[in-house]
Amino acid sequence: MNYFLPFFALLLLFSGLNISLAQSAEPTVQEVMAQSIKYAHLENDPLASLGARVRQAPWLPQFKTRFVRDADFGESVKEKIGEASTRFARDFSDYGFEVEARWEFDRLVFNPDELAVAREAGRISGQREQLISTVVELYFGRQLLLLESKQQSSTYQKNMDKLKIDELTARLDGITGGWFTQQLGAAL
Repeated sequence: MNYFLPFFALLLLFSGLNISLAQSAEPTVQEVMAQSIKYAHLENDPLASLGARVRQAPWLPQFKTRFVRDADFGESVKEKIGEASTRFARDFSDYGFEVEARWEFDRLVFNPDELAVAREAGRISGQREQLISTVVELYFGRQLLLLESKQQSSTYQKNMDKLKIDELTARLDGITGGWFTQQLGAAL
């Protein structure tokens, strides 16, 4: 990874030199990071809620309902000596409705769903770190180019720096869902 740009930018920020990295109306790196995390839906809030629901789930019963129909068909013959035989046919149908409530209290001790939530939290944390690293690199690379472009005397080099600045601006804009250029437009 390229750690030089963020290190250099932090060195400039905290060195006590009175150097303005960019126009003061531009968003700060913290604002850009927050917006990129929000745009990528990498906040912690949904996972915290999901983890709480997974821990509370064993206290609630699982319901199961069933409708049952039991049909019984039968035939019987009744005979007496010297009399005619009589046949009886019967049709019995039993209907029933069953409701079952079941608790899984063993999941209070260990719930495998908590592992899935923890895995997802780790995955999201890794993505958030990678996104923040990308934002820092792009943001301070752009700030560095803004400084350098002010010092350039060559028109060619100024144009090259402008192209690189536009590229970094477009990438920051993509990461923030268009927010970055909206903030730049509002600043002008």
